[in-house]
Amino acid sequence: MYKVMLPLGYLVMLGVWAVFFSNFWQPFAGNLSLVMKLVMGLVIMMHLIQLAVFKGILGSQLKLSGAAIVDIMLFGVFALWRRWNQLSADKPVKASFD
Repeated sequence: MYKVMLPLGYLVMLGVWAVFFSNFWQPFAGNLSLVMKLVMGLVIMMHLIQLAVFKGILGSQLKLSGAAIVDIMLFGVFALWRRWNQLSADKPVKASFD
């Protein structure tokens, strides 16, 4: 499932960013332009929160370059999923819910 969902997720997020940025070049009609800008702001905030949480949980195990941060900011959970799989492939990760 990982090999299908990850590229599909990246494609969907590229489409979402294309819609967001097309709103700046050719604004959508009426209030839709404002709504799209607000949704874009929410997506950026959500990706920042994901980055902070992921970095907080795996701070000592995870070294993020500038390109990795940009990847996470653009693709959000899909980039994090890819990095999580890379970390868990290196060594087993045990989740604790205590």
